[in-house]
Amino acid sequence: MRKTSAFNKLTAIMCAAIGIAFLAVFGTLFYEKQMKYSNVSASQAEEETVTLTNAPSVTSSLLYGDVNLDGAVNNNDCIELSNYLSYKIGSLDGRLTADVNKDGSVTYADLLILRFYLDKKIEYLPYTYKVKIGDVNCDDIIDYQDAYFLKENLNKTQGLTTHQALNADTNVDGIINEADVKLLNAYLATLIGSLPFTETIVFGDVNLDKNVNVLDSVMIQKYIAKSITLSDHALLNADVNEDNVVNDVDATLIRFYLSKTISTLPYSTNTILGDINVDGKVNNADVELLGKFLRQSNDLTCDGSINADVNADNKIDYADQLILKAFVEKKINNLPYKDSFRYGDVNNDGLNNLDDYSFLKNALTNKTSLDLRTQLSADVNKDGEINHTDELILLAFAKKEILTLPYDYQIVAGDVNIDGKINMQDVQKLSLNLSNETSLTVLETANADTTGNGTVDKTDLGVLVAYVNNKIKSLPYDPDKQPLYVKIAQGIVQTGEGAYNAIVDFFTFGWLNDVGNAIGGAFNAAGNGIVSTGEDAYDTLAGATTATGDAITGAGETTYNALAGAGSAVVHAFEDAYNGICNFFGNLFK
Repeated sequence: MRKTSAFNKLTAIMCAAIGIAFLAVFGTLFYEKQMKYSNVSASQAEEETVTLTNAPSVTSSLLYGDVNLDGAVNNNDCIELSNYLSYKIGSLDGRLTADVNKDGSVTYADLLILRFYLDKKIEYLPYTYKVKIGDVNCDDIIDYQDAYFLKENLNKTQGLTTHQALNADTNVDGIINEADVKLLNAYLATLIGSLPFTETIVFGDVNLDKNVNVLDSVMIQKYIAKSITLSDHALLNADVNEDNVVNDVDATLIRFYLSKTISTLPYSTNTILGDINVDGKVNNADVELLGKFLRQSNDLTCDGSINADVNADNKIDYADQLILKAFVEKKINNLPYKDSFRYGDVNNDGLNNLDDYSFLKNALTNKTSLDLRTQLSADVNKDGEINHTDELILLAFAKKEILTLPYDYQIVAGDVNIDGKINMQDVQKLSLNLSNETSLTVLETANADTTGNGTVDKTDLGVLVAYVNNKIKSLPYDPDKQPLYVKIAQGIVQTGEGAYNAIVDFFTFGWLNDVGNAIGGAFNAAGNGIVSTGEDAYDTLAGATTATGDAITGAGETTYNALAGAGSAVVHAFEDAYNGICNFFGNLFK
């Protein structure tokens, strides 16, 4: 009985020892499984992790860092772990060796630690320090203090500790440099949503096709218009001036790069909208420089061109000058100015009609001050000025003589047919208009006013003839300042035309219409002959006047009187012919 009792006690003791040993081993494994550092932060919230399963029962046999299980810890393990984390190449299920910080999952923190270990920046694995990428000063918060701390200590010999360096390596390349500072600032500016960022940045490649072309600039415009969204990678590539904002400046810089205005991307800009001379201030000097550029008398630097686009429409034109002038005069407070407007809708009623013409005409007549939106709407020829020309364009548009706004038009006295040249075709068109054979549009009429007095008559025709024949050098021209021979030539032209019109009117009635029209053709030729005679006399007199002065002027007057008499004789001859014809037909039908 005693032996049996002793045996039972021994058996119980052995079972208890075995149970305790089993619990110790199981408890150790369970404890290691549960001891996780809280790495879930803004930096790693979106990381893909792998949960480890089928862990070996004896932890002492693990070679931490041997990701490919080849019995050694080297760069090949980094490559395999990086490929898995970045591209999901391969499978790490069951490999506790990759979890070098023993937090129960495989993340970029493990890749960082493994790289630091291979670079001998840490001495042993596993390394259970809590890695929070971006938290450089290790206060468990990622903020601008970390960016400042990293920048300040970047080039110091005794700068960052190992723990700080691990948190500072925002692109997980094993090197702490300016690229990490930029990525941290991009994260803090919400340009990217998480850290680390391990993609290769190709500045300008917004659509991630490994090329930089006009499509990338278009994508930025669509992003700005909120018609598309961009990934973190696309946004970092799009931020070509590295200011942590993707905007019109980046789109402009890509276009400058494609046109070879700038040679490299990224391009650091001194962006102060409106500061066209890039002196750090926005004032009248910038308005003047922009005006010179628009008149093609001055070039702008790359930074100046970016700063000149004060309405962010990717163009530099007179609208920018109007806006910049209003900003300098403190009529608006902020740039860029993006308030919408419609060309020609001067009264802001949503329509383009005669009311807009009347509104502007009244404003110009009474010198009423116009707000910026009204000025932008009223500058329908986009020349940076609100004046009578805009008024005329609005009238022409309301009458449907032009169909689109803005309309590139400037008054050019003498260019009656608006073809960009002043020649005999303009003389002919104006002559036909004055004889009521054709009509002129609003803008043609404005150009036909060669004397600049607001009306179009035969004096304008005489001045135009003189200009075409190089007898006067510029238009518009004040007829009161013309030499006597010009007035004589105008008189000859008018006399010839008056004779022609009187004869045609005389023959256009009753049953003699057909006869009158036939004779009218002859009179037309006669009238043109008189006009030509007047022009020839004009040319002769002009040349003679240069040589002999007042004497030739007297001769010109005599010639004028003679020609006027000749014109009267022709009229009398036509009247005698008409009477003879009437008598002939009267006797015929008796």
